[in-house]
Amino acid sequence: MNIKETSNIFFKEIECARLQGKNIYILGAGSGAGILVNGLKKLGAFAYITGFVIDNCPDDGEIYKFGKPVMDTSKLNDETDKPLVILSIRGYSEIKKRKIEKYANVIDEDIMSLWTLDGKELFTREYYDNNKAAFIETYNLLSDEKSRDCLEAYINSKISGKYDYLAKIWEENQYFAENLIDIGGVTSWIDCGAYDGDSYISFAENYKEITGNDFSGKVTLYEPDKNNYDRMVENMSKYKTVSSKCINKGIWKKKTTLMFYTGDTTSSCFDDGGSVAVDVDSIDDLHRYERVDFIKMDIEGSELMALQGGKTVIENNHPALAVCVYHKREDLITIPQYIHKLNSNYKLYLRAYERWSQELVLYAVEG
Repeated sequence: MNIKETSNIFFKEIECARLQGKNIYILGAGSGAGILVNGLKKLGAFAYITGFVIDNCPDDGEIYKFGKPVMDTSKLNDETDKPLVILSIRGYSEIKKRKIEKYANVIDEDIMSLWTLDGKELFTREYYDNNKAAFIETYNLLSDEKSRDCLEAYINSKISGKYDYLAKIWEENQYFAENLIDIGGVTSWIDCGAYDGDSYISFAENYKEITGNDFSGKVTLYEPDKNNYDRMVENMSKYKTVSSKCINKGIWKKKTTLMFYTGDTTSSCFDDGGSVAVDVDSIDDLHRYERVDFIKMDIEGSELMALQGGKTVIENNHPALAVCVYHKREDLITIPQYIHKLNSNYKLYLRAYERWSQELVLYAVEG
């Protein structure tokens, strides 16, 4: 494996600016800023942040975020020495960014390299080195060169925070790679972590493009977040040919009740510190005697547990699998190797669906 990165670009740039006596600002004060702050705290670099800058700040100098002052971006022009500005907003206006670059050094790189689920430890070079043999085992399980390139790109991106690696390899059509999944042959599938039904909508569009017909098979969609579930029910009501079942429940390794944390709408997760109790169950309990052709999982770090709870269904049906493997840093070790032990005939493929270090999907297709 070609893992050449050793440290995170945000830390390196902050350290350089600090040694030069420059002010250091985070542009943005929303969820992206929170990701940066948490990551920088783990790297021991947040103490060097001067403050935050936002567009159209209503009370310049009187607002504080994470104990630091917030000011309007226009005030950067008053700095006597070019400050360092770190973008925390993905998709920030290029026009606005170029304007700021006239009087500041702007770093626009992968803030998701510092994202961790539930405040867990960062994916660092040290973590890779300590688990190198296990990562090489996963590398050797992958079935094509693109998958191996994807693994190297993701790890280098996660360690470094640089966009360059995944920008060269990411693609579209998440969960339904046409050359890997026989979409036209699917008659019954399970969506674990269905959000608002967006994955089914994508599937339906793919199915019609490939077959020329509306999907008339069966799909069961599980979503534990009540707000997401309500939107999913509304969205699925528009599809009249499919036999669909929307269930306000999570998928896990067994039937129980877990505490649920409802963060932003796309990243709710099971957490002992959560405020909402939700019912969960296993795929084996719910679908043991049914035909299942395809299973998609995007369940915020519970993927391995869900796979363990679906062991019998997977062994009996050999469904194609599309499983997210980016929520926990060990997912790239534990999930591919568990699936391989479950069925050594599965061919494993890895694909990236964003240029930042997120949305990484492992496909398992029986060869």
